[in-house]
Amino acid sequence: LEAPGRVLPRPMSLSLAPPGELGFLFEAIGPGTHALAGLDPGDRIGILGTSLGSCLALLTTTHEPLVRAQALNHVSPYFADVVWEGLSTAHVRAGLDGHLDLEALRAFWMPISPHAYLDRLQGRSGTHTLLVYAKYDLTFPVRLSTMLVEDFRRRGIPHHVAVLPCGHYSSGKTPFKYVDGWVLTRFLARSL
Repeated sequence: LEAPGRVLPRPMSLSLAPPGELGFLFEAIGPGTHALAGLDPGDRIGILGTSLGSCLALLTTTHEPLVRAQALNHVSPYFADVVWEGLSTAHVRAGLDGHLDLEALRAFWMPISPHAYLDRLQGRSGTHTLLVYAKYDLTFPVRLSTMLVEDFRRRGIPHHVAVLPCGHYSSGKTPFKYVDGWVLTRFLARSL
């Protein structure tokens, strides 16, 4: 959410609301949250999720028809596979070895995995999607990102794709953070 010169940097939560309504829990303490508090019914909403947050942003979009655009930055169809294969979560996998295999972990974490919700996006009109991944990502292995892109294509879910010429964490460094930020904000500005 943009306020004059600001993007909403505060954490917030979605709350239960009647069908067709979207509820937020937050405290209006700065320009961004004051702008959010000033939204009117029918205002357009876009969502951006990065890394594991992209899984949760997609899940939110599939459950909330008021979300008109989703920019998913670093993507995978399965939350479990990122933890299982990603370099940054090797320590988590080491703790699971001998206790759980990938299939069991997928089953446990399917409720927060994009793959479980793609059917909800099929045939949904008016929702714009951007899938962004990094060509040299060892945290969200490229194989997983391209798998999600292919799932969108195969199901006929409209989407745009951007591939960053960097890795996962280097997407937050100069100059890549500017490229990533430009891709994400340009998409949301055009889609809302």
